[in-house]
Order: sequence, then C-alpha cells, then structure tokens
Amino acid sequence: MALGGIPYYLKYIERGLTAEQNIENIFFKKDAPLPNEFNKLFESLFENADAYIELVALIAKRKKGARRADLKVQARLSSGGERLTKRLQDLQEAGFIKDLFYKIP
Repeated sequence: MALGGIPYYLKYIERGLTAEQNIENIFFKKDAPLPNEFNKLFESLFENADAYIELVALIAKRKKGARRADLKVQARLSSGGERLTKRLQDLQEAGFIKDLFYKIP
C-alpha cells in the first residue's frame, strides 16, 4: 500500500524483510534509493508544494488529526482562510487526508 503498486517502487522490495524494514531501506536510510520521493510527489501534484507539506506535517503531529482552527493559527497562510480551505480540499481530493475538519475529543 505504501508503494501504491508502482513497479518502479516495487523493484526495491527485498524478500524476507518486513514492510517496515523495506520502507525504511527505500525511503529513510542514508543511502536510500528514493529519499526525496515525498517532496517530488508533492511538487508534481501541487503548486506551492511547501505549503501543502507544511499542512500535512501539522496534521501528522496529532494522532487523531488537527482542528481547522489550530491549523489556521499554526500554518503560514493568508488570514482570510480561503487558501487553507482550498489546500485542505486539495489534500482530501488527492487522498492525503480523510476529512476536511478533524474533531479531537
């Protein structure tokens, strides 16, 4: 699932290793073959990819997601909120987040 069934990525899978070990070897080790794939993916999908990466990082800090109000305060976006809404919608449509507004108990 992490590799999306893409043959180019799958060629790096080593038999006998767990999914976690393979992901570590492919993306995160010092000599990993695909260390910048996350950034490349975002750059190919979104104009101003850094803003989207920032939002994903903010959401990922919370185990159960983040409140929109918190994102608005923490993200370096315009004060109108229109950009935040648009970026959250874009991330949702691309399958990176599930819901536009996360609720934290």
